[in-house]
Amino acid sequence: MRVLLHVGTHKTGSTALQRFLHSHSATLLEHGVLYPLPFKDGSHAHVLEDYLQPNQLPHRYPNMAFMSQIAGVIRDASPQPQVMIVSSEELGLHLMHADRAQQLCEDLAALPGVDSLEVIVYLRFPVSAFATSIVQQALKKKNSLEYLRYHGLPHLDYGAYLAHWRRASAERCTVRIFHPRHLKNGDIVDDFVGTFIPHVAWLCAEKAAPQNAGLPSEVLLFLWTARRLAKALGLRTTYCAAHDVVLPQGAMWEPLFGDFVAAMQAVGASRFELPAEVLADLARRYPANERVWHGEHEAVGDLVETGGGQLTFWGLFGGVRWGRIALAMLWCLPKASCRAVARAVGASSW
Repeated sequence: MRVLLHVGTHKTGSTALQRFLHSHSATLLEHGVLYPLPFKDGSHAHVLEDYLQPNQLPHRYPNMAFMSQIAGVIRDASPQPQVMIVSSEELGLHLMHADRAQQLCEDLAALPGVDSLEVIVYLRFPVSAFATSIVQQALKKKNSLEYLRYHGLPHLDYGAYLAHWRRASAERCTVRIFHPRHLKNGDIVDDFVGTFIPHVAWLCAEKAAPQNAGLPSEVLLFLWTARRLAKALGLRTTYCAAHDVVLPQGAMWEPLFGDFVAAMQAVGASRFELPAEVLADLARRYPANERVWHGEHEAVGDLVETGGGQLTFWGLFGGVRWGRIALAMLWCLPKASCRAVARAVGASSW
């Protein structure tokens, strides 16, 4: 059996791939591909519990043993799998920093029936696209960039990342470029399946629509302001799965946010981009990544500075079109008020 260990990196479509593999796991097994014991989000991030101390974990995954159960799952699988896939971008980052990646590779290779192991790494280029995406993801969920300490700007040294996983896997590491020109059909699911398990490529026709679409700066500012308002008023916030954002609690907020996004799209608002000076600073601090982009993955060894380049509120939102926001709110707020009145009238008549 061949083991495919997919370790990200972050912001390369890992969630979409994991959801696809999880939702089609029964069909995949019928064709000899095992996607075993995923966590509730579809990934294998809970494998970290077997290798890290509690204070090293980004999250806790209670009662989700993996390594102690996987041999039995392989033994009981029917039909017997020819390929097993383990996937989590969290493994790539956190095992690298704890220097436990080699142990995971050795443990997976030692499982019964395993005759080969391959580590798969997707790298997003250009680096500015990665940095922009990771900042946007942080702003969609909270009014803090603390998220970046774990997943973002300090971890852009692709050379060091590849060197570590190549060493951990005894050079059995395949690098794929996450860029529309390099992905099959411009899509992570098509690319992974078509490259590593091509005999089930026909399943890609059933994949879900793309997630995590880019948002304009004005929309991210709306989220930031709404959460600040909620905090000032003592309101709780809640996750909105329909838009993959965190909004204040209350029936009005999700439709109001949807209307605001539609208004920004109608006027052609462009996607959020990091300020040019931040991107230029990243290019200076991570010169090795350009060589990785051109295929020179060996021994890049550049010194990486992780300080500096602080991102501030005005650094992120100083370029928004305030007039555009005002006009959109003039259009959205009356609609939200009408919906609220309709709900109130309906509730009172009931």
